Amino acid sequence: MNESTNASISSPADESPRQRRAWQRVVQHPQGQFGGLFFCLLAGLVYITTLVPGISVGDSVEMQWVPHTLGVLHATGYPLYTLAGWFWSHVIPTGSVAYRMNAFSAIAGAAAVGLSYMLARRITRSILGAAATALALLAAPLLWSQSVVAEVYAMHVLIVVSVLYLLARWSQDRPRSDAWLLAAAAVAGVGLAHHRTILLLAPAALFLLVGEDRAIWRRWRLWLAALALFLGLGLLPYLYILVRFDGDLARTLDVVTGASFWESFVALRPDWPELVPQVLLEQFGWIGVLTGVGGAGWLLARPGRRNLGVALAIYALTQAAFALVYSVSDVFVFLLPVVVVYALWIGAGADAFWAFTARPAVLRKPRLLVGAVLVVAALALLLTRLPGWAAQSAEVTANTEARVQHIRQVAQRLPEPDAALNIEAGIYGAFLYQQAIDGQPLPPAVQVYIPYERVYYDQALAQSATRPTYLLYSYDVTRVPARYRLSRESGAVRVSAADTITPTRRLQRLLTNDLEITGYDLIPGSLALHWQPHRPIQHDFVVYAHYFQADLTPAGQQDKVATGPAYYYPPTHWPTDEPILDLFDLPENVMYVRVGVTRDEPALDATTVIKVGSTLQAGEHTVGETLGQLIDLLGYDLVREGEVLRLVLYWQARRSVPHDYTVSVQCVDDAGQMVAQHDQQPLGGFYPTSLWQPGEVIADYYELSPSSLCRQLQVGMYLWPSMDLLRPPTGDAVFIPL
Repeated sequence: MNESTNASISSPADESPRQRRAWQRVVQHPQGQFGGLFFCLLAGLVYITTLVPGISVGDSVEMQWVPHTLGVLHATGYPLYTLAGWFWSHVIPTGSVAYRMNAFSAIAGAAAVGLSYMLARRITRSILGAAATALALLAAPLLWSQSVVAEVYAMHVLIVVSVLYLLARWSQDRPRSDAWLLAAAAVAGVGLAHHRTILLLAPAALFLLVGEDRAIWRRWRLWLAALALFLGLGLLPYLYILVRFDGDLARTLDVVTGASFWESFVALRPDWPELVPQVLLEQFGWIGVLTGVGGAGWLLARPGRRNLGVALAIYALTQAAFALVYSVSDVFVFLLPVVVVYALWIGAGADAFWAFTARPAVLRKPRLLVGAVLVVAALALLLTRLPGWAAQSAEVTANTEARVQHIRQVAQRLPEPDAALNIEAGIYGAFLYQQAIDGQPLPPAVQVYIPYERVYYDQALAQSATRPTYLLYSYDVTRVPARYRLSRESGAVRVSAADTITPTRRLQRLLTNDLEITGYDLIPGSLALHWQPHRPIQHDFVVYAHYFQADLTPAGQQDKVATGPAYYYPPTHWPTDEPILDLFDLPENVMYVRVGVTRDEPALDATTVIKVGSTLQAGEHTVGETLGQLIDLLGYDLVREGEVLRLVLYWQARRSVPHDYTVSVQCVDDAGQMVAQHDQQPLGGFYPTSLWQPGEVIADYYELSPSSLCRQLQVGMYLWPSMDLLRPPTGDAVFIPL
């Protein structure tokens, strides 16, 4: 460029001559290559050192072995990832196939970080701003999680950043070259062959093109060339899937169109208000989020950068809107482009800080020191995360291998040779990896049901009528219609078709006006509750079981979350025409279980207590008195410890008790005067008399003091507040001489 050309370059009017010359150098020469290479190498070092070392679960393990064998991945097929992964996994000479494919994501993620530096350098025109962007993206846990394991999202981020970089080059170069636009169209086409959410970039790209060149609409040859590149590179790789399916067009279209995911786009996610803020806070913290807010405003306020700033905002909003209506469990990964844009805003915020501190003369000298401190602080934050990241990655493979080994052992222990052991698809993929890559055969009993889709779960349950059926134990298989029975056998859950849905122990307790526990079953190691809704349940809730020993010492708990994909029968799906069987763990030495349901909105907290322990004896000392022909005082245990008298009363209800009675225990001295008294509902109100089941024995604990003056116990029951007594055959209370 000559001087006259330089003078024609537009730049913000309020910038100093020095800043203007720096801006001209940016648009004359590519900037940031060395910085981009540095951050690419730094990110590669971080991702490789914290890489998942072996096999994973879920979609990730599928993406470890399918590309290596030139198979077809789940919808939408991802043909570019498959072909590139095949080449990568066969060319790299070291490590297992799983490790190589994990490293493939690490390389893509590292390249995305390096290119983000170059993009931010062009947007912010600041080394500090570009470094802040690259460090923010590198330290983001969400990008890290997708860069250390075989997945499609690190590569998708690389393609997104590449398209944004090429558009920024076109926007800033003078004179503008169509080559940058055609390159952006070509890379976007490559993205279409990889992950079709690249289409969400279109509104932002169109705004930038028209905002920078309003006459571009009339250049139809350019549009046709760009469209040809986009569609040609974007659609051609999908022919691979058609070939692998032997020309089966219907099957190919089913995979390519992702028809199985369409039902996930029905309405706003229930967590939509907090989803995006939550993700951004987890990635960048409050300082980063506030810096990004300032950076977004800074870009929009700068005339030379406004169009790029608006385009980034449009893209972030478009991608966020997509995520907010996509009801899948891993929705966070679809916010990765939003994280990229926000990292750019953080870089712009750092640039704004840099520009602001340049204005007062007193701050000019310390600027480099402040910038260095900020960069060192960001690197220190990154270093603090490395040990935790490395441990998480190592745990992924260790847990997967342990689970696979456990399932193989369970399959070998099944007593029936024709038994079916159903395991969820996430861990089933690890078996397929071992079969395809390591040559380990799949155990004949093992078969898969797809998690989070109840139709497959119901098919597995129905299979129990014709074949011995087992489910690998986890919370998602412990709630079924009561026409099935669940039991723990051979390290798995055995499913049996039930002839009757009547519980072995009846309760008939209403927790709410609409929900009843009709009874329960005691299975070795388990408590099975029978729920019966009387009307459709409108709001999901947590179901919990808290365990207690005979003296009410806590012995653990199990809480089943209100909603989520891990449960095939959440409360809002419970039928009104049949009970639901809800299986809970039951630790040893548990006497009582407090069962309840709770939720925050609308408020609900309803509970009851069930006695599940073995039948108690009548106590060391026999009494044998009946109160009101309703409750027997069978006997008692008594221990004196100094001035404390510890008393255990053993009660037994003859039939259902309609009221909650209060027990009164009084100590009387030689003169017949009361010297101590303890009144309470049984077990301190924990297990009131209205919950007692006919025939069960309840141990009820009391302490009285001083014990040295006590010569006789006087035990009775009364109804508060009427004070109506539950009398024995003679008198108002049972007298026990000591």
